[in-house]
Parts: sequence; structure tokens; C-alpha cells
Amino acid sequence: MLVSFFNRPYFALSFLCFLFAFPLIGADYYWIGGSGNWSDISHWVTTSGGTVQHNQIPTANDRVFFDANSFSGPNQTVTVTDQVIFCSDMSWTGATGNPRFSAPAGYALNVYGSLTLSPNMVFDFLGDVVFQATTPGKTIDLGGHTLRRNTSFSGSGGGWTLSSPFRVDSLLLLEEGDFNSGSQAITCEILRADPRTALKVDLGTSRVTVTGVPYELYPGSYIEEPVADIYLFNLIWNTSMSTLEFTSPKGSLRLREYGTIAFGTVLFSSPLGRSLLYLENPLVVDVRFEKLEMRNDTELRGPMKFGELSLGPGKNFILEGGRTYELSRLTAPGTCPAPIQIFSSVPGTPVIFRAASGTITGDFMSLRDIHGTGGASFVANNSADLGNNAGWTINPKANASLFWVGGTGMWNDPTHWSLSSGGPGGACVPTANDDVIFDANSFPGPGAMVMINVDNAYCRSMNWTGATGNPEFLGSLEKNLHVFGSLTLVPGMQFKVEGDLYFESSQAGNTITSAGKTFAQDVTFNGAGSWLLTDSLSVIRDLFLLQGSLNTNSQQVALRRFESLTNSARNLKLENSYVKVRAADFQHLTWRAASENFQFDAGHSIIEFFWYADIVKSGVPSLTYNRVIFNYPGSIYSHYIGQPTIFDTLTFRAYGAFTDWNRVNVLEVVRGTNYIIHEGDTLEVNKIIAPDGCSALIEFSSNMDNYAGYLSAAFPDTLSRIVVKDIHSIGPGQLTAVNSTDLGNTDGWVFSQDPGRTLYWVGGSGSWHDEAHWSLSSGGPGGECVPTPVDDVFFDANSFNSANQQVDINSAPAYCHDMIWNGVTGRPRLSSNNFFNLFGSLAMDPNMEYSNFYYLYLRSTEQDQTIRTGANCQVTYFAIKCSGSYLLLDSLVAFSVQHIYGTFNSNSQAVNAERYEAYSNLNPIRLILGGSYWTLTGRDYGYNTAWTVYDSLGTSGRFVVH
Repeated sequence: MLVSFFNRPYFALSFLCFLFAFPLIGADYYWIGGSGNWSDISHWVTTSGGTVQHNQIPTANDRVFFDANSFSGPNQTVTVTDQVIFCSDMSWTGATGNPRFSAPAGYALNVYGSLTLSPNMVFDFLGDVVFQATTPGKTIDLGGHTLRRNTSFSGSGGGWTLSSPFRVDSLLLLEEGDFNSGSQAITCEILRADPRTALKVDLGTSRVTVTGVPYELYPGSYIEEPVADIYLFNLIWNTSMSTLEFTSPKGSLRLREYGTIAFGTVLFSSPLGRSLLYLENPLVVDVRFEKLEMRNDTELRGPMKFGELSLGPGKNFILEGGRTYELSRLTAPGTCPAPIQIFSSVPGTPVIFRAASGTITGDFMSLRDIHGTGGASFVANNSADLGNNAGWTINPKANASLFWVGGTGMWNDPTHWSLSSGGPGGACVPTANDDVIFDANSFPGPGAMVMINVDNAYCRSMNWTGATGNPEFLGSLEKNLHVFGSLTLVPGMQFKVEGDLYFESSQAGNTITSAGKTFAQDVTFNGAGSWLLTDSLSVIRDLFLLQGSLNTNSQQVALRRFESLTNSARNLKLENSYVKVRAADFQHLTWRAASENFQFDAGHSIIEFFWYADIVKSGVPSLTYNRVIFNYPGSIYSHYIGQPTIFDTLTFRAYGAFTDWNRVNVLEVVRGTNYIIHEGDTLEVNKIIAPDGCSALIEFSSNMDNYAGYLSAAFPDTLSRIVVKDIHSIGPGQLTAVNSTDLGNTDGWVFSQDPGRTLYWVGGSGSWHDEAHWSLSSGGPGGECVPTPVDDVFFDANSFNSANQQVDINSAPAYCHDMIWNGVTGRPRLSSNNFFNLFGSLAMDPNMEYSNFYYLYLRSTEQDQTIRTGANCQVTYFAIKCSGSYLLLDSLVAFSVQHIYGTFNSNSQAVNAERYEAYSNLNPIRLILGGSYWTLTGRDYGYNTAWTVYDSLGTSGRFVVH
């Protein structure tokens, strides 16, 4: 549940405006007086050119007219100054002088009747237009103008007929009523039919042109919404004579829910890019296209029926494996330079073409996993059989070894392809069944270029052995290469293909020789075959193993992210490989694998991560890794009830977290960080290796305070100078913590509790984690171990020896009980860019220089601890996470106040922050405001609210405000 207090007044105001917009009886409103504001009632009279004024602006029941008596000169403007305006009918018929109707973006025009614009006007209304009629018989004539923003039809019982072409620069949304196109042309950027009640759409013989590209419905969601989105439930879609055209290179049509729909012609007309047509969760549907014509690469998902299925030459078509597609005619005019590829989305899983009679014919096609059934004859002329095709008569184009000749040229130019080395050109462009060879006779001189100029280039094996003159192999970002056999590159060439690389063989024994080249985009293995690396593999982006077997053969592998999540049979064998995983962005889980049907042999490999990373296992069976190294914060997830993820050696050189069930032979940790075992989950270990030293602590804790995670040690082990909270040791080996801090809920441990000390900072500027700066007496000798959660620390007159010195908390989290700055000289400064864990009170000195905390955690178990900022301290994240309570003694400036649990009393002090967030969970939260004045600006994260309570469990009574 998300409770947002700051949005409620806006809802109430909008609702009141809505109520007062509707009088009982409609009236005719005529505009007079030339230029003016819509809200100026002196411009609204009861008759054309009359003098009797209305006493209010038009409402939803009122008809408004702009006519020959409205304007006194040319180019006059009606300006909308109210954010939302209403009318029943609106007509500009007869208006003279080329008048302008103007409103900024963000405004809305609500029309409850008909709309008639004039060709002799300027329509400069930049806001949304909403048609909300509740009765039939309404007409819309845009007079050649374009609606500039989102346009919707949402009146229950309403009926509209277009009487002229209809163009919308943004979204066209159909929600309720009866929409009749009048067979007029319609153009929009985004099309959406989403019935709220009954919706009938009659497009007659209209051509509906959709121009947009997929978009993010919510900024930052990283989920692309389709260009056209149609919900079938409650929808009557009479479009069997119309044409729905998508003009962008990324056209997409999604059909949702259950029902019946029949299209006339659906056309993806761009010859570039890739389009998508799919049914989302197609349970009970009947979807028919009189004609589906696809002129670019297109993917189909879900059951469909076609009168005619038309495939563009030279294009690639992916159909959903396991689906049946009924058709009467197939138009597939592939050519020698432009063959057509038709594949199942899941190699090895057939796609069924069913036709009752006649002959289904295509030319120059490459087929894989395509079955023909139903009584018709299926014939593929000059075509390639790539396996698992049934019911077809495939008259083959002879499989060939194609040699590149003639130097620089384009991939799809037949004059560069020959049936012999150095021979005459004129052979067909390669298909997935043809080997391609670049050799000593390919390039007559140095610096030649081979350019992939088609969206998808295909071959069986590709071999550059013997090529001379340092040739370049190029392709732009949207140009992809599909290899159905082996790939052999050579050092004496330049590989500049910027698109994705696909290995799709169904045969065993393929090899990959990269010759030191780096692949610029994703590399995908998606075939039932097998591949062996003969040298290193370097991938700038991601490596996907969707099907088949990959043996890295002890070669070095570099990539950004690895993913293998399908249910197809997969095999990854690493042997002695070193796998370097480079930086991925925060939106991607770095190493993900589904363990079902996945044979993973880690051998003696090392997988090392060089940025924030996650290893995720889904599925029941275990996955076993050899050695894994995290150089930055990392997490291990073993999703679903089943077997654990297993590691021989797991090294965390920064923060580490464990979710679900994990088993580690040797766990290597470092000082100065925190290791999390999620609440209720178990980490099994044989040995924990933690370095000695007292410059920083190690914390083991659960992700949820006061709820335990479980650490199962196979053998007795002793750790020193650690902090433990909410971790239960469940054996069988006894875990002992010496010179350590027990923060509670730590069943099963044996503690040698670190006695609390009083520590003084000495020696001026320096790092918190430098033992030379900690002394047992004011101005005394340094050399003490850094503070622990039970130590009180003081900064006083003997701490600094010159002006403007600084204490830095950067390299690792800091801990202490009380921290008191009192009597310091020289205006010193505290700079904390790491986590600061405070288990007692805080008092900053007004004589300090302005100081900062990146993350200040208030974690006391005691009541009535105090916070004094000295009015010269700023906190980025001020987090209350305590079973005790805190009292604010002076003003607080923070970016975000995060109330995780416990009691915080702002004690009538001023609080300035962007946001207050309460994370209500099983631990109670109590906020006491007193007479405080909180200033919350809420200007970040894209939120309009500044005060938010997140209650994931929906239970009341845990969050209390006084």
C-alpha cells in the first residue's frame, strides 16, 4: 500500500470542478468581440452577433459557435486560460479572418457533442481533446487540422462519425461508445482501444496509419509499450474492409484479454527495422487477418488466422514455437539477392502452418521448424531446409560454398559472391545453409570493406582464413549477423560489426575463433548444436545461452552480463576459463541462470565481477560454481524452493548478500563491510576466511532487523572483531566471535564481548579507520583499534593541531556508541561518504566547519538518545533503525528522512528534507512531531509527493504519528 498525503487535495478540487461544470439545461453560446480569453464572459452572448451576455462560461451541456459575427479582423485569437474547458457542440463554421484557437500543452478540451473546425482557421490547441458524448449521432469534422495531443473517446452510450480525415499527433484512445470512421483516413502516433464498458469500432474502408515507436509508459520503467494496444473484452471491432498500417521501423501491435477480432489488412510498411505482433495471455481468442503484410523483419506470437500472409523479400520472420497459424494464401517472393527466412522462436519446436486446400508456395526461403498440414500442398522453391521441416516439398537451391570476390562491396550484392575462389560473381546472396569464405582472392588491394547492409545477414560457417590486405567487416548497430555453423576470424582483419551476433546451429562440432576481436553487442547461442571456443571471447554487452552447448575450452571470456533462462536443453562447460564480467547498469541482474535443463560444469574456472553484480538461480536443481570473486557489492539469489546454489570458493571484497539457500565451501570476506543473510534463509559454510586487524569491523546481519537469518558452519570456527545482529548459528560447527559485539538475536554464537571504551581523536586530519588517530586519553598516544558499537568517541580541544582539518569516513562503514564534538578548535570538519552507524547519541560542535553524513544510521537499543547537529551539518540519508528512541535537539537538514523502525521525536525542531519515507514492516514505527515545522520539497525521484508510507503487508497499527 502506498499512502500519499500530498495528492489528496488535488483529487478533491478536480471533483468539485467536475460537479460545477454541468448545469441542468444547455444553451447556445456565440463568441463575439474578436480576440479574447475563453474565460471572459463578455465574449459569450446568446445569439450570433447579439448583445445579451451569458453569466458563466460554457459548460458540458452548452453548444458553442464561432461564426461570421465572432471576429472583427484577421488573425484574431481565442485563448484558453482555464486548464480544463467544456462544451457540448463546438462549431467554427462561417468564422472569418483566419482566427486562431490557442491553448498550451497540459490543458484539456472536453467535447460532449459534435466538433466542427473550419479550414479557414488556425487550430493551435496544444492540449488533450476528450470526446465524452453519452448519446449517438455526433459528428467530427477537423477541417484538415491536426489534434496536437492525446485524444480520447470515452462517453458511455456516445456515438461519433468522422466526416473528414482525422489526424492526431499523439495518442488516439478509444474507451467507450460507438466510433465510426466514416471511411475517412485516420493518422495517429499511438493507437489504443481499451473498453471501459461496451466499445464498438467501425472503420469501414478507412486507412488507419500509426506512426509511432514503442515507448515507456512510465519514465524509467525500461518496459516498452506497443505502438497499438487493443483489448478484446467488451470490444466489437468491425474493420474487415480497412487497412491498419504501421509506418515506423519498430511497429508493434498487441492484442490483450479474450474475445474475437477480425482485421482487414494489417501492414508493417517500413522496409527497415523489426516489428512485433502478439497476443498477450491468449486463452480464448479468435484473431483473423484478411491480409497480414510484413515488409520488415517481424515476430509473431500467439494463435492467428490469415486469409493471406505476405512476407517481404530479404526479411526475417520469427513465429512462436508450438503455435498453429491457419492461412489460405502465402505470398513469399524471395529472390536470389533477397531470400526470406522463416524460423520458429524456439529452435526444435515446430510452428504449424495449416491450410485446407490449394498450394502454399514461396520462393528463395530458408525454413527451420516449419510444418505444413491441413490438406494443402506446401511448396518451397529454390529454398533451404535448415531442419525439422515437415509437410513441405522443398526444391532446394544447391547448398554452396560462396566466396567473396571483387573487394569492397555490400553483403546483398550478388556480384560479390562466387561459387569458386576468385571466380566470377553472380551467385545468390548467402542463406543460413551456405558457407561463406573470404580468402586470398577476395580482396585485390589493402583496406577493402565488406558491409552488412541488410538487417539480418545469414550464413552457415564463415571463414576469413587467408584474407589479405587487412580488410574490414562492417555493419551498423541495427545490422545483425546469424551464423549457423562455425566462425573463423583472423588477426589480419578488422571486425567492426556493431549489431548482435547469433549462433544458431543445430549441429555438433562448431568452433568459434575470434582472433582477438571484440563483439560490440550481444552474443546469443540459440540452436540445438554445440560450440567450442578455440581462443578468447570478448563481448562488450551480454552473452545469452538460450539453447545448445557452449564449451569455453579454458579460454578467457569477457562480457557484461550472462543470461540463460529458457527451458530448452543447455550446457555450459567452463573448464579452466577465467570469466571477466565487466560493468553492467543497475537495472540488470548480472549472471542469471535457470537450473532446469541446464547442465553447468564450472570445472576449475574463475568468474570475477568488476562492478555491482548479482548471481541469480531460478529452478529446483542446484548449480555449482568453482571460484567466484566480487570486487564490488554483490548478491546471491537462489529463487524457488529447491536445491541450493553451491560455491567452492566465494570471495566478497565488498558488501555481500545471500537470499534463499546457498552453500559455500570457503567464504572469503574483507574488513570494513557488511554481509547479509536474508531473514529466514540459510547460508551453509565449511570455512570463513576473514583477515585479522582492527582498522575496520565486519558485520554479519539479517536484512530485516529482529528477524533472523541462519548461518550453518560445518566445522568450528573463530572470528575476531566482528559485529553480529540477527544471525543464528545453527551448527554443527561452533562459531566463536572474540573481541566482538553482539547486537542481539544471535542464538548459537559464543561471544567474547568487546568491552566498551572511551576513545579520543588525536593527530589532526586523517581517516577514521587509521588506528594512529585513536587514543584512550585526550591528547594521548594513538594506536587504539577503531571504535566499535559500544565505544564512546570524543573530539575535543586536543584533537586538532591546525585550522580546517578533516576527519574522513570514506573507505569503510564507521561504528560508535556516542559521538561527541565539544570544545574543538580550528573549525574542523567531518566528511562521511560511507555508512555511519550510531548506537548512542550525537552532538556536533557549533564551532565546526560545515560537515556531512552520506548515510547516518540511528541504531540504538536504548531510550532517549539525542541528536544535536550544531546547525552546521547536512545528512544525505537520515535513517532511524532502532529499537530505542531518538530526540532531536536542534534543526535537521537532510535529503531524505528514512524511518525504518523505532521512535523519532523531532521535538518541535525544524526539519528540512526532500522526502520523509516510512518503511512500515513487522517492527513498529513511531514519529513524534510536537511543534516541529517540517519542510518537505519532494523534488526528486519523479515523485509529486514528499511524505510517503510504504506498508508492504497492509497491516494497520504499526505506524503512529503524534
